[in-house]
Amino acid sequence: MTEPNPYEPPREVEPLTTGKVVKRGVGIVTILVLSPLAIFATFFVSCGVAWMVTNPPYDGPEPALFWIITLIPTAVVAAGALIWAGRAVWRR
Repeated sequence: MTEPNPYEPPREVEPLTTGKVVKRGVGIVTILVLSPLAIFATFFVSCGVAWMVTNPPYDGPEPALFWIITLIPTAVVAAGALIWAGRAVWRR
């Protein structure tokens, strides 16, 4: 957080208006609705990439590589969506 400028008078926090509350609510609902779609798309794209890289049917250590390539991008997208929604909720 930045320190206040000593040459400017302190500013009062603006009260929330109905429009701001509705706008934030619509934004949060949009994030929560689109997040599962993004996670779904990421899973299938990364699964396709993993399928091409590991060439199933596989034996040996390749199943681990397949699941690493499939699940890590999906987990990153899911975590990003949750963090984004959380920041939208707790934003001032």
